Amino acid sequence: MHTQYWQFSIATGNATRVNVTKFTKLMKELSGSFPFEVDIRGKNEVYYLGLGI
Repeated sequence: MHTQYWQFSIATGNATRVNVTKFTKLMKELSGSFPFEVDIRGKNEVYYLGLGI
């Protein structure tokens, strides 16, 4: 998911690019408003359940 976000940021030049840690935090905030869940497994595995791109 972060890779898709990063590519979008580069392509448009309008979005603010952030690192994976901050991206995960922002996605957790969005999960309260949109129908998906953030599932963090281990140190480097983050799943966005119910979200498709």
